[in-house]
Amino acid sequence: MKSFIEYSPSTDFPIENLPYGVFTSPSNSEKHIGVAIGDLILDLNVISHLFDGPLLKSKQNVFKEEKLNAFMGLTRPHWLEARATLQKLLDASNPTLQNDTELRQRAFVKQSDAQMHVPAEIGDYTDFFSSLHHATNCGIMFLGQDISAFKNWKHLPIGYHGRSSSIVISGTPITRPYGQTQPAEGSVPQFGPCNLMDFELEMAAFVGGPPTALGERVTAKDAEDRIFGLVLMNDWSARDIQKWEYVPLGPFTSKNLGTSISPWIVTIEALRPYMVDNFPQDPMPFPYLRHDDKFNFDIKLEADLQPENSPVSTTISRSNFSYMYWTVKQQLAQQTVTGCNLRPGDLLGSGTISGETPDSLGCMLELTWNGTRPLHLQSGEERKFLQDGDTVTLRGYCIDDKGSEKHIGVAIGEFVLDLNVISHLFDGPLLKSKQNVFKEEKLNAFMGLTRPHWLEARTTLQKLLDASNPTLQNDTELRQRAFVKQSDAQMHVPAEIGDYTDFYSSIHHATNVGIMFRGKDNALFANWKHLPVGYHGRSSSIVISGTPITRPYGQTLPVEGADPHFGPCRLMDFELEMAAFVGGPPTALGERVTAKDAEDRIFGLVLMNDWSARDIQKWEYVPLGPFTAKNLGTTISPWVVTIEALRPYVVDNFPQDPTPFPYLRHDDKFNFDIKLEVDLKSEKSPVSTTISRSNFSFMYWTVKQQLAQQTVTGCNLRPGDLLGSGTISGEVSDSFGSMLELSWKGTKPLRLLSGEERKFIQDGDTVTIRGFCVDENGVRIGFGKCEGKLLPAVPFDGLNFIDNCLV
Repeated sequence: MKSFIEYSPSTDFPIENLPYGVFTSPSNSEKHIGVAIGDLILDLNVISHLFDGPLLKSKQNVFKEEKLNAFMGLTRPHWLEARATLQKLLDASNPTLQNDTELRQRAFVKQSDAQMHVPAEIGDYTDFFSSLHHATNCGIMFLGQDISAFKNWKHLPIGYHGRSSSIVISGTPITRPYGQTQPAEGSVPQFGPCNLMDFELEMAAFVGGPPTALGERVTAKDAEDRIFGLVLMNDWSARDIQKWEYVPLGPFTSKNLGTSISPWIVTIEALRPYMVDNFPQDPMPFPYLRHDDKFNFDIKLEADLQPENSPVSTTISRSNFSYMYWTVKQQLAQQTVTGCNLRPGDLLGSGTISGETPDSLGCMLELTWNGTRPLHLQSGEERKFLQDGDTVTLRGYCIDDKGSEKHIGVAIGEFVLDLNVISHLFDGPLLKSKQNVFKEEKLNAFMGLTRPHWLEARTTLQKLLDASNPTLQNDTELRQRAFVKQSDAQMHVPAEIGDYTDFYSSIHHATNVGIMFRGKDNALFANWKHLPVGYHGRSSSIVISGTPITRPYGQTLPVEGADPHFGPCRLMDFELEMAAFVGGPPTALGERVTAKDAEDRIFGLVLMNDWSARDIQKWEYVPLGPFTAKNLGTTISPWVVTIEALRPYVVDNFPQDPTPFPYLRHDDKFNFDIKLEVDLKSEKSPVSTTISRSNFSFMYWTVKQQLAQQTVTGCNLRPGDLLGSGTISGEVSDSFGSMLELSWKGTKPLRLLSGEERKFIQDGDTVTIRGFCVDENGVRIGFGKCEGKLLPAVPFDGLNFIDNCLV
C-alpha cells in the first residue's frame, strides 16, 4: 500500500497506521478530529462528506465533533469502514484528494503547526497492576516475597479507579506535589513536597462501542468490540506520599497529580499485524477472563530522561507491551464483571510495564531498586528518583518483521419549578448574562459559576416563590408551564460526574471495621487521624435513586488459604453515606485548595448508598484498594441541597486530635446536624424496618478537609465532581451505617418487623436512605430519598456454577 503523501520510511505514521487525534491549528482554534499521516494531519471535519460508505453515510457528523467519543461510540464495523475509507482516500492511485488542490489545502495541516489535545472526553479511568515482573519486584522490595505476596494477583487483573480530570496531553508540565509522608516507620508524619517523584511506563486502552447498561457484563471473549485503540501513558507517581496514604484504600492523591498520554490513538486494526502470543497464565483464569485468540502486541517501548541543564537524554528503559500478564481483553472483562457500565472514551491503564532484565524496568522505583542503585545518565549526573526540571519521554513503536429533553429544576413542596422555563427571570447583576446555564440538561454549567452566582440564584428563587411576589403567582400561563408535579417527573443524575472520590471519614465506622478485622489495638491505621483517607471511585456506575442494582459476580476467597471461587456475591451490603458536589470554575492541574478556601468549591450535598460486595472486596483489595467490589452501582438522591440551605443546621466540627496539618485546618464550623435513617424492606413484606438512625455530624473529617486532601498533590477539580463521605456510623449499635457493622460481620443477625432475619442484603430487598434537618423552630428541610432494590445475579452465558464453585 502506497500513499500519495510522501513520508520517511522511519515515520511513526505510515498509511498502515492512521491513528486518531484531536488538534487545533493556527488558522482555526476549534478542535477538529484528525488522523496522522507522515508529518501531516488529515482533518476529518473537512472531509467528513467523503465517508459515504453504507454504515458511515448517515454518521458523518461524528467527524465534526471536538472529541472522538461519538465516533468511538459506534461499532467496530463502523471503525473498520472508516479505516478502509481513509486508506482508499490516501492511496496513491486515488485522485479524490490527490488531485483536488483546494480540498487538499484545507484538509491537511502540518503536525508541527498543530496543537494536540486529549483525544476524548475521558469519563472514567482505571489503572491496572498487570505486569508480572513489576508486581514481583514490588512484592520483593516491600514485602520480602515475590508475586506470592499478593495472593489474588494471578487470579484477577487487579486495578483501581483513577482520576480522569488529571489526565493531560503529552507536553503538559507536571508540578511536584505536596503531601503527607512518613519518613520512617513509626515516626510522626510530615507535610511537604514529594521527595520520591517517579514516572511509570504504561500504555492505556480507550474503550469504544455504544455505552453498556449498569449490570451488563462483557467477558474477555466479547471484549474486542469494546477496545478502540491504545496510547502511551506516564502515570506520574509520588512514591513517598503513596506509601503513607494507600492503606487501606489504595493509591489516592499520590496518583492524581497528573497522568500524561500520547495524543494519537493507534487502533487495534493497525496493531493486528504485530500480535504475539499471550503471556502464559497459571493457574487458568475463570471462564469470564478466558479468550483463546491472541491479544498481546509486540510494541517496543522506550523511556528517555533528560535533565534540565543537559543537551542530551538517556534511554533508561527498553521494555515491551508483550510483557503484560493480563491482556486488555481480560482487564476490560474484570472492569465489568460486577456489572460496571462502560462509556466510549473510558480509559484502561495497563499498569507499569516491566520486563525481566534491569534495563527493561518501567519506573525509577525498580530501575534504582527503591533508590539504592542510582542511575548514571549520559550527562554525568545520577538519579535515584526524578528531579525538578527532568523531562521524561516515552516512545512506542512496532516493527513488522515481515430522548426526551432534560431540564434543571428546584423542588418546592410536591412540585418541581422548571428553571429552563423561567431562565429569563434570573435578571440580577451576575446572572443576567448567564441565563443559558439554566437551559442546560445538567447542572455542571451552573455549578461551574461562583458562590456569589449561586447565592444570587437562591435569592432570586426565594423572591419569585414568595407569597407577596406576583411575577409567577399571577401569571397563569407561565405558572402552568413552569411547575411540574414531582409524581409526574422522572429524575436523573443531576450533573455529569467527571470524577468520583469516596472517603473513609467516620471514626466510628473506621474503628468498628478495624476492630472486626485487625483487633481493638490496631483499629485505626497510623495515617487515619492525619489525613482523610480516600480512593478514586467509578463515576459511570453512579445512578439515580430508584435504579435497581444487580447482585454482582466476582472472585472471592471463602476460606483463607483455599483456592478462590467465582460466582455471585454472598455478602452484599449497603453503605449509608452523603456526597458533596464540587462547584466553582475548574481548577488547573497543580492548583491546590486548602480547607480554609474550600467552601467556595462545595456546591451542595446528596444522600448516597455506595453498594458494596464485601466478599469480593476482601479478596481483591490488596494492594490497590477496592475495585470491582465498589463499581457495581452507587445510588444517589436526585436533589442537591445547597450549603446555603444547610447553614442554619451547622454544628461544631468533630474534635480532632492530633491537630491536622495547616492545609487541612479551618476554624469555622462546617459540620451539619443532618438526621439520617436507613429502611430495609424485603420483597415478601409490606412493611419496612428502620435499621439505622445516624447523623452526618458523626463525621471526623469535614467536607472542606476532604476537598483539601483531594487537591493537595495538585489534582484539578471540575464542576460536577463528587466527594463521597464514606460510611457514616455513630457510637451506638443502631446508628451503624452498614450491614457489616449492624450484624457485626454476620454474627448478630438483624430481626425485621416482618419476622425475617438479615445478616447481609438479600435479593429483592429494597434499601431506602432518608435525610433531613429540623431547626429549633421546627422548620424542616429534606433530601428526598435514596432508594435501590437488589436484583438477583445474572448468570454468565455458557458458564455453569455449582455452589459458587466453577465446574
